[in-house]
Order: sequence, then structure tokens, then C-alpha cells
Amino acid sequence: MSDCPKPSALLFSGHNQRSVVALARYLKNNDIDVCIASSGSDDPIYHTDYSDLVVYERESKKVTVELFNIISRRTNGRPLIYIPTTEYINTFVLRNRPAVEKSGVRILLCDRATYEEVTGKQSSQRLMCDSGPLSTPRMLNWDQCITPCVIKPKQNISSGQALYPIICTDKETLADTLRTIKKSEYFVQEYITGTSYYLCGYLATNGAFDGYWQRNIAQQVGGKSIVFAESCSNPGIETNAVTKKLSCAGFQGPFMVEIIKSGPTPYYIEINPRFWGPLQLGIDYYPSFLDGFLADYFGKQRTSGGNKTPGDHKTYAWFAGATNFDIVALNDFKLPQYKEFKKHDVYNRPDTIRLHGKI
Repeated sequence: MSDCPKPSALLFSGHNQRSVVALARYLKNNDIDVCIASSGSDDPIYHTDYSDLVVYERESKKVTVELFNIISRRTNGRPLIYIPTTEYINTFVLRNRPAVEKSGVRILLCDRATYEEVTGKQSSQRLMCDSGPLSTPRMLNWDQCITPCVIKPKQNISSGQALYPIICTDKETLADTLRTIKKSEYFVQEYITGTSYYLCGYLATNGAFDGYWQRNIAQQVGGKSIVFAESCSNPGIETNAVTKKLSCAGFQGPFMVEIIKSGPTPYYIEINPRFWGPLQLGIDYYPSFLDGFLADYFGKQRTSGGNKTPGDHKTYAWFAGATNFDIVALNDFKLPQYKEFKKHDVYNRPDTIRLHGKI
């Protein structure tokens, strides 16, 4: 038997918090040690059952190599594996990979060039839409912009700042946006309406994919976070063709692809090559889709108690995300009732009940 200590999962809290909580639950249930770096004294993780997993409280949101050195020292040199939940930190560790890994934190993301191609709003369109099965929304020239349209950043991170798509549904919003953005960092496309789906899953190092489909019901205004969704069957899209494009590009790891089906046409919107906000839905519905993750990261072969086929469809909600922000029903769906948001809230569980309705 090997005397090498088992690696621990390193989670950065305070960013993409719903995903962090879902992963903490899942990893603990599968007997994986978890170490958490909190974002400060006001981090929501302190109001959960996972507060005792915090090994370091960050003094600022700035990410440095020394931060990883400190975390490694706080864990007495225990092997750590970085878990990708935030685009900003993913970008940092890939740009500083040798120094971060020298600190004792393993990075199992794909190489930097592949990651940037996959995560880039513009470059990923070329990757995902070449030779089908997905279509790309029509590109518009700057002098031909008409509403509704979506102005998207070419890259998610620029000059250390996160950039986001801007939905322009009226002339005033469009005019204001064109005055304030740096056009060289953006491109513009027609706005697609239809049923919004997520293809969520894990692409293993051996090329095997496992995942599930999610139908989005309600969303924060402006194309922000999904606040109500349900698992669903494949909406008629060649999943293997989609995942093969990623595998051939050299990508491996967790990802979520947003697709809007308008009539019979599936349009590619974007991909998040990291763990996503509504992750708890997949863990509730089909936990075995993460078997490849457990194998690649921790050498474990099975999800404890997981079925190898999906169970009954499940529902996901983010209660505070729906009640503290303006939200809109997607496509022809009706907004769920207040009690449904509350019932299915990701935080409405014993381990996070103090966050229920708060964040």
C-alpha cells in the first residue's frame, strides 16, 4: 500500500457560491477531503456546515502565487488539487501554472491555449459551430446594429476585469452601450429567442463524456443567472458531435454549454469550461455524471450511492436570486410561484439553511 497522503480538493469560496456549496456537499459525501479558501470574514461559507473546512481567510480578492503558497503552508504540505469554479481564478492559474504547481497545488485543467479557445465568446463559436450540429447567431457589423441584439466580449477577462454580454432590447440601451464599450474588445450578434437549454457534464481525460440536459425556466433580467430550471431529456441535439469538438480541441474537464432552440434550429450561445451555478441539479438528478471527475482528480472509480442512469427529473431554484433581482420567464414558460422558488432553493437544506433566502 502507498503511504502517499490522499489529495484534498481546494475550493475558493465567495465566487460562484452555489457551485462551491454543491461541490462541498458532493465531495464530502464521497469521502474526499475538502479545503476551502474563503474570500474574507463575510464569506457566506461561514454560515454553512462547511465553515470548519476553511483553511485560509483571504485578506483581499486579489489572486497571487503567494496566495497559493500560503494555502499550501496552512495545510502542512498536504497534496491539494484546484477545483475550477471561477473563470477569474482559472485564468490566473493557467497563466501562472508552473509557479502555482510549485506551491504544491495541482492544476488539472487543460492547457492555456485550449482553455482560452474554449472559453472565449468569439473563438468558441468557431470551434463549436464548424460543420454542425449547432448554428451560430447572425453576426452584425457595428454600423448595422439593430435591436434586439447582444454585444459580447471576445474574451471573458480583459485587463484584469471580467467582461459580460450586454443584451440590447431598445435603442437607448444600444446607444449607451456603444458609447461606453471599447469596440475592439467586443462583437455583436442578433438576439435569439427560443427554449434555453444547458448541456452539462464532464469530459474525462480518456475522452469519455457523461452529462445531462437542463431546461431553463426563469432567469435574472439581462441574461444573468438562471434562477429556476429542471432536468430534461435531450431536446434533439447530437450530444456526441458537440462533445467530440471539445475533445478534439484538447479540452478535458467540467463544462456547461448554453443552447437556445428556436424552432428546429439549435443555436450555440456560450460555454463555461468550469463548474456552473446550478450544479446541484445535476448532482440531485444524475450524480454518476461526475464519476469521471472523481477518477481523474482523486483516483476514485464510483460515485457513492450513484445510479449509472438518470433518475426522475429534478427541479432547481435559487430563491434569493429570484426575490432580490428582477427576473423573467424564458420563452413561453410561466414564472413559477413563490413557494416553488422557496421549496427548491439550493440553500434550503440542513447544511446551508442559514443561507436560505439570504443570498
